[in-house]
Amino acid sequence: MSARPPRHTRARSGRSHRTRWFVGSVLAVAAVIVVLGAFSRPAPAAPSSRTAGSIEATRAPGQAAYEAGLRSLASGETTSAVALFEAAAAAGNAAAKAKLDETANAAKPSTPASVPPDTAYFTKVDDPATLLPTALSGYTVSSVERSAFGAIVALQPTAEGPAGKVTLVVLTTLDKKTEAGARSYVNGITKAFPKNLATVTVGSRAGRFGTDGARLASVVFSRGRYAFEVVATAYRVAPLEVKDVVVAAAASFPAAH
Repeated sequence: MSARPPRHTRARSGRSHRTRWFVGSVLAVAAVIVVLGAFSRPAPAAPSSRTAGSIEATRAPGQAAYEAGLRSLASGETTSAVALFEAAAAAGNAAAKAKLDETANAAKPSTPASVPPDTAYFTKVDDPATLLPTALSGYTVSSVERSAFGAIVALQPTAEGPAGKVTLVVLTTLDKKTEAGARSYVNGITKAFPKNLATVTVGSRAGRFGTDGARLASVVFSRGRYAFEVVATAYRVAPLEVKDVVVAAAASFPAAH
């Protein structure tokens, strides 16, 4: 009879399985973001021999104000951008109207749809995606991915959010079956993200913070049988410098309140 593999080997195998799902889901979400971004770029105008006056006549109404608004938004001048989009939309520019709606949605405060009762976190939830936040100010929320372990969603920072500090923020909820299992996962941050370890307050819960010392920063906390984790990719800064970003994102979980 063959000997059972050591306990620590089985633990690594389980973590590797979860890691493959986590990385695969993030890559899939990132690919969707890239593809959607490619489709959202306006196609270059074909060369034309028309006069400048004729070209202006064929442009969408309010296009100049719309384009000026895009430049202001890219420069971080949100107030100016909104005023330009409003002027373009009033002239009948549909793209400006859509951009106004997008900007307004990005500016909405983070609001968990509903906070489940405490007992909900000690029983199995049919749809783990209900434990994820539905919106977060300063981000565009991607589609949720589900698996046997829980649910995961990627957030893309907008110009009004931490776009200059992080490139991607990923939120995960994991069903660890027991309260002890969830606490154990939280303590496991010392191995997954062993640098800059610290205890943090996430909403009304205690959590742990850590980094990989290179690009990734994480916050994790538990409630009942569930573990809740945020991982962010730092952009041109040390991962310790995005601690405020991951703590704020973690506070958007309904379980943090």
